Amino acid sequence: MFRLRNSGLRAVAAICPPRGGLLADGFIDSQQVICPPHNHAFRLINGQCTTGAPSVRAYPMHAEDGELTLRLDTPQ
Repeated sequence: MFRLRNSGLRAVAAICPPRGGLLADGFIDSQQVICPPHNHAFRLINGQCTTGAPSVRAYPMHAEDGELTLRLDTPQ
């Protein structure tokens, strides 16, 4: 899960598909996360890889009354 500078929330699968890099350790901006060991970039909105690796799952989430809700059964 990522909280963006604009307070937006995004959630994607935790592992980079090619070799198991941890996306939580990656570099993010408002659009994507970059896997540190492999430099694969994944769109935070839908998990699509923009650098040729398989995509990761993206999950809808929101905050309400101080609680985060993440829908694992409904990938985007």
